[in-house]
Amino acid sequence: MKNLGLFTILLKLFSVLKPLLIPLLKGAKATKFALAGTSLAVYSYMFTIEFAIILLLSIVFHEYGHIQGMKKNGIKTKGIYLIPFFGGASVPDSAFEKRVVESEVALYGPLYGLYTVILALGIYFITNSPEALGVASLIAFINLFNLFPINPLDGGRLIKSIAFSLHSSIGFVSLFIGILLATILIYYYEIYLLLFIVFFGLIELIFTFIGYRKVKEEVNSLNKIIDNATSQSFSNQDKTVIDEIVLKNKTEIKNIQIDKDIFVLEEMNKSEILRYSFYYISLCLLFLSVIVYASFTPEAGLALDILKDNIGE
Repeated sequence: MKNLGLFTILLKLFSVLKPLLIPLLKGAKATKFALAGTSLAVYSYMFTIEFAIILLLSIVFHEYGHIQGMKKNGIKTKGIYLIPFFGGASVPDSAFEKRVVESEVALYGPLYGLYTVILALGIYFITNSPEALGVASLIAFINLFNLFPINPLDGGRLIKSIAFSLHSSIGFVSLFIGILLATILIYYYEIYLLLFIVFFGLIELIFTFIGYRKVKEEVNSLNKIIDNATSQSFSNQDKTVIDEIVLKNKTEIKNIQIDKDIFVLEEMNKSEILRYSFYYISLCLLFLSVIVYASFTPEAGLALDILKDNIGE
């Protein structure tokens, strides 16, 4: 009977999320179902079936937020994929062309995660159920971790967009510091499973840096051709040929940037940098506040431990 309150919460959560989950399930392909089933099995084995369901529901709703952010910006999507040990991924059908768009899409996931936290908190304040507060704390932690400045987490994508808009060196240093801080916290709290994400974040950062240097050399070479072509005086007929050369090389630069997925065609301006920095800090503080608030309610922590560890069974 210890999970009766929990099942009530699950039922209420499902009733609220049902309009969103049903279309996702209907449109899912075999691969998505296989990954979802594997994720459920893995998390159920590691924890409990109830914990696994809550975890996957929070991940799906979080990723659904990213999907909505993409649709808002006219980006077609390939859907949501649940990946065992790594959470989930909402896959766009094309690359982002503006850093501000990538930032907005990155924030839409935690924003929808915040809606889920508010829902769980609402159930807690209505029913005074410690399980609901424990669930709110869990979802807040998941979304707060997603805001860590590690690529490809949401925080990494956002910090990358902001930092690279200022200067490429600031971008690389910021991502490296994020990886370093995450590693320290993982060792401090002994959440070693998350080292997988840190490892892949470090690998991606290394390859991004190598690719960045290569792309920079290619772009500089093409820019020299453009400068040489436009630095002299030509007749009208020759000018037409030169214009074609310039257009061809500018197009090649654009294709290189998109293909390598390192540069984004349009950087964020100062107003966008300040606005999205504010959004980022605000979301972090809101999730942290929920976690701290729940920590002052021992029953919520105990309920979460029972939910996670099968204590007493």
